[in-house]
Amino acid sequence: MEAVKATAAITRIYLNAYFRAMYRNKNNRDGGGRQNAKQISMNRFKEIDADLGSRFDDLYEEEEQERNNAGGETPRYLNRNQPRPGGRNGNQQGSYEQKKNLQLVKGAAGSAMKEFVSKVKVSNGKKYGQRFILKALIGHVEDLKPIMPNFADNGDFEFFVREADVAQAIRMCSRRIKHVASGERLNITVHNVVAPWAKLKKEEKDAIVEVVDSRADRQNRALELSGFATHEAFVSRDLMMNMTKNNVFLAVVELIEAKYSDIIALSLKNNRIKYLEMASMLPYFAKNLKVLDLSDNQIESIAELEKLKGLHLTTLFLENNPVCESYSKASDYLREVQAIFPRVTRLDGNECPALPGAFDDDNEFVEPPARPGFYGDAGLRSIVETFIIEYFKSYDGDEPTASRKTLVHAYDDSNSQFTMCVENLYEEGTGKSRWPNENFAFHIRISHNIKQIDKWGKNRHSRLFHGAMDVAAQLCKMPATRHLQESFIVDVVMATSSLLVFTVQGLFEEAPFAVSPNLPQLNFFSRTFTVTPKENGSICVISDELYLSAMTYSRVERYRIQLGKANAAPTAVAAAPAAAAAAAGGAEPDAATRAAMVEAFCRDSGMLPDWSTKCLLEANWDFNVSGLREY
Repeated sequence: MEAVKATAAITRIYLNAYFRAMYRNKNNRDGGGRQNAKQISMNRFKEIDADLGSRFDDLYEEEEQERNNAGGETPRYLNRNQPRPGGRNGNQQGSYEQKKNLQLVKGAAGSAMKEFVSKVKVSNGKKYGQRFILKALIGHVEDLKPIMPNFADNGDFEFFVREADVAQAIRMCSRRIKHVASGERLNITVHNVVAPWAKLKKEEKDAIVEVVDSRADRQNRALELSGFATHEAFVSRDLMMNMTKNNVFLAVVELIEAKYSDIIALSLKNNRIKYLEMASMLPYFAKNLKVLDLSDNQIESIAELEKLKGLHLTTLFLENNPVCESYSKASDYLREVQAIFPRVTRLDGNECPALPGAFDDDNEFVEPPARPGFYGDAGLRSIVETFIIEYFKSYDGDEPTASRKTLVHAYDDSNSQFTMCVENLYEEGTGKSRWPNENFAFHIRISHNIKQIDKWGKNRHSRLFHGAMDVAAQLCKMPATRHLQESFIVDVVMATSSLLVFTVQGLFEEAPFAVSPNLPQLNFFSRTFTVTPKENGSICVISDELYLSAMTYSRVERYRIQLGKANAAPTAVAAAPAAAAAAAGGAEPDAATRAAMVEAFCRDSGMLPDWSTKCLLEANWDFNVSGLREY
């Protein structure tokens, strides 16, 4: 018993001595006061690893600064929801984030040469495409400079940004950008991480600026950076500025963006470049670049060039790269390159044929050229146009229920089939378009939309109509319509001796019809007919697939603009304006009068000049009659 008491007494003595020693250390440090649990723990860890002392010293200095700012006292916050000065609930930028970033940098190996940046991640970004994502973000965020954009293994799209305000602006865009094709909103997350490159010293930055400036040809808007690391400015200072280093390549690209964004030629020859992650910013920093020299490097895969997709290159040098040795045929090599840079007409110093109608198909904002349609030959055009005119004459009759009964003769008695699909498209900025009247409920009940097969798969038989009688009966039940034949675009998809497939698309109005001066609510349709020849020289339908979609006024206007571009020649079924005027027997006014009438009609109707001219022509240049027509 006495031994136990003696042991306890000795333990108390050692503990008291230990705590008194800690208090003396604290008094020697900041002039007195007791240590809290955090400080005690720091001292214990310092005894284990002396290298931790410098980090703790920095934290002591930060806390000392906070006490000085608070009048010598460290503020205590009892309420966790209470706004804290410098915190995320306060008016100042959060010191919590600053400390977190500082800890992040200090926790990295070689922390003295590290910096923290923001990593942006777009969930399922591969589904939307890099071009769409970056174009959308650039439209919302000012001065966006994406670094190392790439797709992760799980399909997410990732890139880095340096500026904190840009990262915050990107974070605010989450769920606010909608993908046009799918209607889905982009889910964006932003995290602070240690940059995958080291910081450059001031001496290194100055040397890079000096070398790039000395290699620039401002008169010809060219930049010669071949053999970059061997420049005398680097060699004399014993600096290893290889462009294989991410930080060096990044510094060069950022310098191009800052001072040489108008260059049309860039040479990166003989730099041992293997990966082009940092060069992937060139499509945004050097948009006018036409000539690029990547010869004598270490590029092993054509996929590396995908990172430069978006550059409008006409001349490219890739010779003496391992990737060139992987092709046994020059045609295969050219095809792979032009798949990425369709405008290239000079490859490795050799002239090559340009792709017909080459355009950047990866850019979702580049509109392909519009064409008025395709028939194949004049004979097919006559057959298809005659059928379309007669078909829609019966379909849009004054008494649709009666006139559509005659369409029973247009379909094969037993082998014909009719299906219909309705889908309201998404409109950027306004959301999903809505059907203009109550007829949508009728259409959706027979809609054969395979995207929603889980809703109607069990009663599919009620959405398929077989045989001429069944099809004609269903057409008679559908709402009355007025199709705008001048908006039709016709494409013959397939033509054989026994089968003809063609598609007609355009605009139409559905009952109840608008009464002047109200504008009609136009919808879009696309109808695919599969027909076979009959004995009397006519054709009969064996398959009729109808697609309907509501349209906003802005979408209708865009369709009309596109149609105007395609109408360098008359549309497939529109009557020639001159013939219509001649049939009416009226005299056509002179050029000056026609121009004045078109201008007045544009002003009164809000239509484009091409459409105003078409309206006046079809009314034999009778201004009052053309104004009463419904379009």
